[in-house]
Amino acid sequence: MLNVDYTTIRDLQRNYKRLSEDVNNDDMSFVVMSNNRPQFVIVSLKTFTQFQIPDKDTTGTSLLSLIDWAEKKDFDLPSDLSEKHDDYLWKKTSQKKQNPIS
Repeated sequence: MLNVDYTTIRDLQRNYKRLSEDVNNDDMSFVVMSNNRPQFVIVSLKTFTQFQIPDKDTTGTSLLSLIDWAEKKDFDLPSDLSEKHDDYLWKKTSQKKQNPIS
């Protein structure tokens, strides 16, 4: 779990050593505020590297479940969809929309 605390830019300037020790030793994270608005976040290198590593199990499992779902739905899609997906997506249809009032 991420330990988050709030500080101000002024406090950061005045007490940078204490904040640095809190971040590095106690694995604290700080949201730095200015004019009562969050400006940026300070996190430890350990926490930062954990955020950089993608969760491969979740990503792969999600993709496989999406493929399984699409195969079960048995969509009637064009056979060249993988090659011409942009054409199908952006091509203007020649059919005119029918007026629902008439």
